[in-house]
Amino acid sequence: MSSSQGYTRHIQMTDEEVQNLHAWKAIVAKAWTDDDFRKALIADPNKVLAENGFKVTAGVTFNIVEDSQTERNLILPPSPGPGVSVIELGKNSDYDPGF
Repeated sequence: MSSSQGYTRHIQMTDEEVQNLHAWKAIVAKAWTDDDFRKALIADPNKVLAENGFKVTAGVTFNIVEDSQTERNLILPPSPGPGVSVIELGKNSDYDPGF
């Protein structure tokens, strides 16, 4: 099924999240054009992210998973925690499926 309808999600981002978003865009662009950089990013994400302006929170480990033309990866987010029985996935929900 294909749709030409667009979707824009408006969220409030912290300054650090905005900085990381801009850093990530530059990192992705470099990984697309520099094979050695891409390999280093996959091998040691936290180090390469930090070296390229991405604020890595202490205690958080990043994993880089590379998509291809025939394979896509979806991220299963962590559980919202106790007391949450159902995640509403309706059109008014702010749940982010990650794609």
